[in-house]
Amino acid sequence: MTNDFAILDADMLGDWPDADEASLLGSYTGDTTPPRCDLPREEAWLFVRAVDAEVLPVTRIWDADTEPMWDNVKYRAPTGWVIEIFIDAGCWDYIDNIVAPDGRALDYECMDRRFKMYHPSQAVQTRVFRISE
Repeated sequence: MTNDFAILDADMLGDWPDADEASLLGSYTGDTTPPRCDLPREEAWLFVRAVDAEVLPVTRIWDADTEPMWDNVKYRAPTGWVIEIFIDAGCWDYIDNIVAPDGRALDYECMDRRFKMYHPSQAVQTRVFRISE
């Protein structure tokens, strides 16, 4: 997985490029919209840790009869938080974004190393995220 924006320093970009410039830069998703970064990382990380510790349950927003192979899958907590995971070849790959109940969001491009390196245990993947091995 590569993120073409990872090689660009924020100072090099200045303001977020307009749609024409962004299309030249590309991105891992092919999306040219600016990343959503208004959810503080610490707040998002507390949510991830609560889900990982199985303190806060999440429900997959997906057809229960299908298993995703290559797709983003959303999970919603009863509190209104949403986490979207990219599934690659049926396996957990990375957190794509997190959205707070009030709409603030943290997209992959704004996440730090702990989010990008986070992989739940196989038990949590199976019990919490319903991702089979």
